[in-house]
Amino acid sequence: MSLQTWEETLTTLKVDSPLQTTFTTAKSIFGVDGTDRSAAAKYTLPANFWVPGKAVNVRLMGDISNIVTTPGTIAFQFMLGSVIAWTSGNINLSTTAHTTLPFWLDVELTCQNDGAGTQANLMGQGIITSQCVANTSTADSVANTLPTLLLPNTTPAVGTGFDSTATQKVDIFVGFSVSNAGNGVRARQYRLRALN
Repeated sequence: MSLQTWEETLTTLKVDSPLQTTFTTAKSIFGVDGTDRSAAAKYTLPANFWVPGKAVNVRLMGDISNIVTTPGTIAFQFMLGSVIAWTSGNINLSTTAHTTLPFWLDVELTCQNDGAGTQANLMGQGIITSQCVANTSTADSVANTLPTLLLPNTTPAVGTGFDSTATQKVDIFVGFSVSNAGNGVRARQYRLRALN
């Protein structure tokens, strides 16, 4: 007996997001609904989309800027409505200043539990590649390749529970630990895929 499944692209980013600078509280990388055209990339999943084994892939590419010496950290979050279903954790930024250098974030999320209230949860793991990130708070250590980090850099665990019986709006939040005009991020390409 076989179970037929297929991959499907649920949404893509059609225009660049606004360059987001000078903030610490995590917010949508796509901007504000009804104001920024890039906010159309937010996708509402139907009720009961998530069942155990259901997986999605998030691919987000864009650019990061960071200040010199004490740039702090950046964190990405996979949001289902107001719930942080997955977080990258705090990612150290290079202590070498950069302006709009590329990043590539890839995250795979698999449903482990479904249900109402906060019963549903996702196991997620990701990678980020960029000259702007570092395993520890140091200056660039780029020799022949750009740094690639596993996310989060902790024992894999499920994210915050959510209600899989309700519709869920998917968004990608981002936040910096240091608010500065020189710490910035922008989405240039994004794709949300259902893997099965």
